[in-house]
Amino acid sequence: MASLKKRGKTYFITASLGFKEDKTTRIRKTATFTPPAELSEKQGRKAAEEFARNFEKACRGLTNYNDNMTLSELAKWYYTSIAPHKLKAQSLESYQQKINTLVLNKLGDKKLRDLKPAFLANYFRQLKLNGGRGGQPLSANSVKTTMLMLSAIFTAAVKAEILSVNPVSRLDTPKKDDTQYVALTPEQARLFMERLGKVENIGIRGLLLAALLTGARTGELRALTWNDINLENGLISINKSADRRDRVTTPKTKSSNRIIRATPFLLNFLIRHRRDVQYHAVGMGELWTENNLVFPDKDGGYIGIAKPAQTIKVLIKGTGIPDDFHPHSLRHSFASLLIDSGADVKTVQEVLGHHSASMTLDVYGHSFAVSRARAMEAVTDAITGGGAAVLSALPYMAQFDDTLMTPETKTGVKSQKKTIRKK
Repeated sequence: MASLKKRGKTYFITASLGFKEDKTTRIRKTATFTPPAELSEKQGRKAAEEFARNFEKACRGLTNYNDNMTLSELAKWYYTSIAPHKLKAQSLESYQQKINTLVLNKLGDKKLRDLKPAFLANYFRQLKLNGGRGGQPLSANSVKTTMLMLSAIFTAAVKAEILSVNPVSRLDTPKKDDTQYVALTPEQARLFMERLGKVENIGIRGLLLAALLTGARTGELRALTWNDINLENGLISINKSADRRDRVTTPKTKSSNRIIRATPFLLNFLIRHRRDVQYHAVGMGELWTENNLVFPDKDGGYIGIAKPAQTIKVLIKGTGIPDDFHPHSLRHSFASLLIDSGADVKTVQEVLGHHSASMTLDVYGHSFAVSRARAMEAVTDAITGGGAAVLSALPYMAQFDDTLMTPETKTGVKSQKKTIRKK
């Protein structure tokens, strides 16, 4: 805020506007303000501070500044004028729903001038404690996502000179939860595939199998057409995705555009699957709508967004697979098994279509750690042949210096010496 200095009955105001091009000389603007005579000392000071705020805004060219606007009004402006040009339709709907539920329901009527960093920090702390369904805690990841969505609104408002600063940018984001994803073991994966044979809907059956064997997202597989598959070369092109309203758009990110090489098993399955789809289409007659989809629903249209999850719920019953296993868990299962097979971070990143290797490590860091430990054990076993015989043949200094040992250690060493003599 601009500085105030009182001399007599007049306030001298200085607004600092940064530095000139030489980076050393400050840019300052000054003004004076004399409160009306009928105001008390305290009221006069408050009026001077208000004048100083408006003066600084005017100096910065913030002609559109309106701190009487409510957060709901600002959000409406953002989601009608700005977001449609930056977000996909599905993302726009999802973000708007989350902002309405987690923020606007409580803070929508708040004036922008009241949304100070300290106020918002306290709100997000409370959101983490009881912002979930039924007053349950909300995950740190969800809180962070909500903060980012709100920050995007404020950032756009600053650029449009509706606000002077983004209050969310001054907050500390919560650390991510150390959550473990659900993934199938090799034995569970085989059991899952066996159970897939009982699924009557050939489109859903094929989609779930492909998700397990490629790690592709459900939306990517729902939009997949036969034009995207080269059966001769065994290549699958992931280049689009279908949202919950069956709108086909580009994939989640640029890196999601990728080519997947089908394994011989998957390739043979796809050849058989295509014949099954064609046979089913003939049987449906006029009820069939041809969309050239690899994994169509019974009528040839897109598989409903909820159907894969509903099918999985029935499939895993009584198998010991966790109840919270869902379609995206097939992607996690594929990635976990890929890492267990020895794939490096870059390979996993490219196959899954992650935008960076760091994202792959963020999600699957634990699996990579376990895989590295197994690899090190395998190297040790290869060199030592199991280790016991080689270790017993290696001398160690402590056996020659009893003064360095505790009584318990001495007892253990004596026992080992007897064993060595017997050998």
